[in-house]
Amino acid sequence: MSRPWSPTACALIVLLALLVALTPGSTAQSTATRTVRVLDAGGDAILVIPEACAAGGCPLVVVSHRWGGTPEHALDRVGHPAYSAFLKRFTDAGFALLLSRDGGLETWGNTAALANASSVWSKARALYTFGDTFTLGFSMGGLPASLLGLTGHLPVRGTVTIAAQLSLLDAYTSPTLPARSLSVARAYKLGPHVGPNNAALAA
Repeated sequence: MSRPWSPTACALIVLLALLVALTPGSTAQSTATRTVRVLDAGGDAILVIPEACAAGGCPLVVVSHRWGGTPEHALDRVGHPAYSAFLKRFTDAGFALLLSRDGGLETWGNTAALANASSVWSKARALYTFGDTFTLGFSMGGLPASLLGLTGHLPVRGTVTIAAQLSLLDAYTSPTLPARSLSVARAYKLGPHVGPNNAALAA
């Protein structure tokens, strides 16, 4: 049995993958993909598989969305061109993508988010054979992307976060973004945060 990769090795592998996928002038070329909806009571996911991965073995990236986002945004080349183009570079480089619904629009890495992502991951792997699992989180999605591996929900080899909100405390006590604070409160069934600069949240 092979020895588990170290955290440093995992980080380097992810960084190298990103360089291949995202560097302008990369040798990776546009590739055809197939899209499969993965049904789940916690929220359907969308699986995007390069045609070359049909035989199995490609790495799988579980993608967690931003606050208010959905898996469909990743496929919307008109409404979200930068987002969809960014993710397409991964499939062009041979990664399959599992676009998670994270249990809802504003779950902030709570138990529903982790349960949903874990469930659709298991169902996706029942449909196809994949290699290593990585996670990728945008903004709010940085929380489930990080927690899926840290809590042992998934056997994650590496995690990438982009513009991620990784501190729930900061999000909850934000003096400048009261809507975000209330969103976190709803996700974790907390009362509104009352602080020196956002006492209005109690109203």
